[in-house]
Amino acid sequence: MMPAHRTGWKPVFRLRAPATFHLAWRLIRTYQTTAMKSPSNNRKFILPAAWLITAVAAFSFGRMTSWLDEPAAEPEPRSDVREKSGSGAGWTDSANARRDGAERVGSVFSAEPGAARGGTVAEVTGGQPMENWLKKVMAQEDDLFRMQQFLRLLETLDNVDDIKAALKVIASSRGGGRGPFGSRMTEFAMLMAKFAQLDPKAAMAYAAEQEGGEKFAATYSALRAWTKNAPDAALAWAQTEGAKIKMDFGRGSGDGAQTNFALIGVLTQLARTDLEKAMAVAGRTEFGDAGGRAVDGLASELVSQRGAEGARTAAVNLPEGSFKNQIIQQLAGRLSRDDPKGTVDWVMSAATGDTKRRALGEAVDNWAEKDPAAAGTFLASQKPAPEMDSAISQYARTIAKTEPAKAWEWAQTIQDAERKTDTLGRVAGDWLRTDAAAAKQAIAASPLTDEVKQRISQPRQDAGRGGFRGGR
Repeated sequence: MMPAHRTGWKPVFRLRAPATFHLAWRLIRTYQTTAMKSPSNNRKFILPAAWLITAVAAFSFGRMTSWLDEPAAEPEPRSDVREKSGSGAGWTDSANARRDGAERVGSVFSAEPGAARGGTVAEVTGGQPMENWLKKVMAQEDDLFRMQQFLRLLETLDNVDDIKAALKVIASSRGGGRGPFGSRMTEFAMLMAKFAQLDPKAAMAYAAEQEGGEKFAATYSALRAWTKNAPDAALAWAQTEGAKIKMDFGRGSGDGAQTNFALIGVLTQLARTDLEKAMAVAGRTEFGDAGGRAVDGLASELVSQRGAEGARTAAVNLPEGSFKNQIIQQLAGRLSRDDPKGTVDWVMSAATGDTKRRALGEAVDNWAEKDPAAAGTFLASQKPAPEMDSAISQYARTIAKTEPAKAWEWAQTIQDAERKTDTLGRVAGDWLRTDAAAAKQAIAASPLTDEVKQRISQPRQDAGRGGFRGGR
């Protein structure tokens, strides 16, 4: 029998294809023969009826033979609703781009774990083994159709074993994208969110058993869902047990080995509902080299919830320490996109030392892109100092494309020798492509060592890419 969700009606019996076709054809021929033998004044009624029966028979034939024990025939793609999937820039970017997948479930999750509103797994799959049914669904190319079927299953999953089995299917159904699960990250995040709703500690134990990007994805998705449902319990677990989860991203021990990524995931989610608490905990925590991930999320919430001025005030009032310095730097980069001058003025008054250097580099970077003349006027008003090095370097590299001689002069005022050499080399790369003779003359007249002169006199193939960025 055809599944009700496919058609909206339930036939009382299902004919095999040959018998259906034969019956339909006999009916059509009978009505057409009758029509031809009838008086001409009756044909105007009989002929339309014959064609109507023809259409109904053809429709019924197609309906009765379309399912054939498959999940569901894929509908015609709709370009206005298809999800664009697949081409992220590696796992980290994919995670950042799809990490909110669990939230898309919305009202799919019942108020009580396991209280599914969509019937049972067997009803959704039509009696097929869940793994087989899900593999067929994941093979569908239409993103909207695939997601509709997946959500129906997600509603019914009410035990840990079924969720683990579904996760295994997702892991083998990459969908053509990059990252640990290809373009199936949304489905994976939803499953881990449901897992955490049913049994958060079991979900975290499952995450800890994974490796590389899979471990990070599982940990992050489950912790976000746990934090929504029980923030205090999730935070307590992340501060203790979560510290034991080490990330290697498939490369062996590295930066992730010393970072509590579980706590970062909890704080990022907690900031959406309790920003004060998230900021307080972050201010007391040493995150390690990957702490920028937590700072980035908190800075984003500060701006979103309190606006530019409120974010600046909150940052200034933080206790002195690494977290405050990183927040100021993050805000400098964000706020200078819309208000570079105001942001630079704020950094000049709110920061000192290396924090000031980094934050100015971020702000002047954006200012030079929007209004290089105004950014140059500001820099000209300041005395050369180590805290201005990042800003000058970024400014010189920005104007080198249009004013290489001026950029060369600015680069020579940088105090730090390594940064100065790096900036001169990048300015020279742009200059050599537009006026090689003038560039080589300036390089020869500079006080640089012969080795450096020789090196930067060669046109760079990567000029303008990579290397130092203003905030470093």
